[in-house]
Amino acid sequence: MTSATRLVHGHETGLFVDVNGTVRDNPFRSTRVKRPSVVAYETAIPAPQHIMKWILNRLRTIQPKTLAHQRDYALLMTFCYTGYRVENVLAMRWGDFRPRGDGDGVVHRLTVKGGKGRRKHLPKRVWDAILAYLKADGRYDAGGAAPDDDMFIWLGIRGHGGHNLVECRLIAAGHEPEEARKMARRQQEGEEQNKPIARSTANEILRRHLRRYYAYELHRDGLSKSEARVHAKRLATAYHLHSLRHTFASTLDEASDGDVRLISDMLDHASVKTTRTYLKSIRDLQDRTTLLLEQAYGL
Repeated sequence: MTSATRLVHGHETGLFVDVNGTVRDNPFRSTRVKRPSVVAYETAIPAPQHIMKWILNRLRTIQPKTLAHQRDYALLMTFCYTGYRVENVLAMRWGDFRPRGDGDGVVHRLTVKGGKGRRKHLPKRVWDAILAYLKADGRYDAGGAAPDDDMFIWLGIRGHGGHNLVECRLIAAGHEPEEARKMARRQQEGEEQNKPIARSTANEILRRHLRRYYAYELHRDGLSKSEARVHAKRLATAYHLHSLRHTFASTLDEASDGDVRLISDMLDHASVKTTRTYLKSIRDLQDRTTLLLEQAYGL
């Protein structure tokens, strides 16, 4: 912004000005300005392991199982078992996967931070959950033709709402209702059918199941159902999909007895130093949370 300019009467003039129109200097070049300190990964909040275990177990055993249950289970399993960044999961396409020679799951081709390509092993149980979801959605048949390589894995459950909105926008733009209906249908049958869910939609999937967990536990502890729902909504908003990456790191840290190099490789960090900072932030946060809870409960 401080370097942006425009031509005024043939002269180049800066756009960073005071109330009188006089061009100002960049304030951050001054030695008098103190920048706020930033602690790396200070907002790293892992979703608790026992809660994710409860959610996954519920989605695995619930009956009758809807398409939404199948998708949510496969999606959350993918996050919990891979530690992938959100963009790597939501961008998954059928063509990114190839079977392993030993039959134990598949190899996933992805682009990690920095633009580098990597091939990583996707656990068999995660792949099985993805195939079950695609089969329930009518997009995969083990004995039929393989899906198109460009097919996105994670799609929305309902499409008619988007179709209606497109139709309304076309009518508002001056198209006749029948013409708008046909145009909206063609759009839906084309590119809209292969549109992955948005990050906000995926975040809401996690929070919806967190709300169910908290509402269940709070009601069991004595709150009314309405009170439990209010508190559950507030508690769930503390987490987002990236929290599952922190959960993965925390779980692997505990299970591997602090094997930093293993965790660094799984998280696709550029250096082990980054991983150490990452894990320290998570451990410190968990320690502070435990201390606050013990103080609150008088333990």
